[in-house]
Amino acid sequence: MQTVHLKKSHDFAIFIENPGGSWFEVSGKGRVALTPGRYISAFDAKEKIQRLRSMGYKRQQLASDS
Repeated sequence: MQTVHLKKSHDFAIFIENPGGSWFEVSGKGRVALTPGRYISAFDAKEKIQRLRSMGYKRQQLASDS
């Protein structure tokens, strides 16, 4: 299981891998989620992460990653 936290300026997207292989996604601005969280397939998560990275989102290191 892994968590991917992407950030661009004040915008963020967080992807959390679930034990069954699906991912949970939530995005927002600042500290406020602007979309309800939703479950997506592993394939869709990988595509969306790549698309956001190509748009300039950077992976943010979290304290739990160290």
